[in-house]
Amino acid sequence: MIRKSKIVLALTLVLTLSLSLSPPISLATDPSPSPNLSDATQAAITKIFIVPVCINVPEFDFKFIVTPKSINDDETLIPEMPKIGTNNEVTISYPGSSVIKPCECVDNNFCENRDDVDHYYLQSDPLFPTDGPNAIGWKKAGIYIYEIEEHRPSPYTPQGEVRYFSTAKYSLKVYVKANAQGNGFEITNIAAYKIKEDRAFEKTVNVKIDPSPGDGTTTFSQMRFTNGYTKQNGGDGTDPLTPSKQTLVVEKKVTGVYANNNTNYFKFTINFTRHSLAPLSVYWYRAYILGVDGEPLKTLAANGVTENVHEDVNGYAYTLITTDDNHSSRTFYLKPGEKFVVTNAYVGTSYTITEHGTPKYKATAEVTSAGVKVNEVTGELGNQIKIPGGESPPILWVGDIGENKALFTNEYVVAPDTGLDISDLPFYGMLILALAGLVTFVVIKTRSRKNKEVYHD
Repeated sequence: MIRKSKIVLALTLVLTLSLSLSPPISLATDPSPSPNLSDATQAAITKIFIVPVCINVPEFDFKFIVTPKSINDDETLIPEMPKIGTNNEVTISYPGSSVIKPCECVDNNFCENRDDVDHYYLQSDPLFPTDGPNAIGWKKAGIYIYEIEEHRPSPYTPQGEVRYFSTAKYSLKVYVKANAQGNGFEITNIAAYKIKEDRAFEKTVNVKIDPSPGDGTTTFSQMRFTNGYTKQNGGDGTDPLTPSKQTLVVEKKVTGVYANNNTNYFKFTINFTRHSLAPLSVYWYRAYILGVDGEPLKTLAANGVTENVHEDVNGYAYTLITTDDNHSSRTFYLKPGEKFVVTNAYVGTSYTITEHGTPKYKATAEVTSAGVKVNEVTGELGNQIKIPGGESPPILWVGDIGENKALFTNEYVVAPDTGLDISDLPFYGMLILALAGLVTFVVIKTRSRKNKEVYHD
């Protein structure tokens, strides 16, 4: 099972529903198992729900099938075995995204060391209640064997979503004897075994586990089923114009009264790290460039993108950024007003962006994730700038609902010539002296000529 080094953080129940529909939910590292391994007289199911950071998860109903197998190894007695849950089906409901932690990083130290997934633990009600309207009525003494596995619906994946269902299966051996009063039967022990691996997450098999319920906050049954969920917030990746379909936007702006806002291109390099829950079949990121008029460009050559360029059904050019060992990189150029738009990254994908230095320009960057500003960096004149940045830079993740954008603004910094340069003063002094000498010479010659004319008269 995937483990995390965070402390256990219990979350309160956010919907006012019955325990059978909304069990307590815990966001935790790896909660302790229940403490009754040697004397388990009750059992419960634990659902471990692994989701990307920054995601809004819809409501889920996780259903588990309980299959009666035998009493004292006699399959003909199956009709006499009590039904568990609702007609041998147990449901654990997840109330939805209201319990998901936001993408915003409040504690930089926490965010800096945070994994790209969160683990949510949910525990069912006891499977063998002893009182109330759902109390189990045992009809005879014996060793009852049940098998439990998760129901996998079909179809189970809407477009752009990926759900990983548990493949684990458990066998419960329930020991039942007559009670001391002689008026009924009671459980004396439950032995539980994992008989099929959870191939995507927890591959141990043929091991004895403790099925007894924990408190649902810090302790949980070891009868665990692990599910994963992720999605693309851009749908099928073919729409670069609708803001809700833009997975990540890199935008360029320029300020300064003497800046050339139309012709200068600025160089960028973007790097992606595939989210751990993203399917391996998705090995590329799709990106368009929107021109200053807001329309996708039909050629990307002027923007320095010539590798793996294709044309969509509308005649717009896009590039596919392939993944190598879970990492992807692409260099491109943007003019002021242009945007580099990624349309198919999975939520929780992490990224870095570098704007290469340009003489006489000072760059700043502002990063928004899931609609919340998470990082702001100011560079030095003429130097490159990289996000994330700062003393304790957070990890930048592609969020779910809300804008994901890196806005780079470059200020053109130049001082216009407004007077004499002091280093030119010697030159100007010599020029003034030369002009003064010339003027003096002309004046003297003129007066001398006039004096001669007066003498001849």
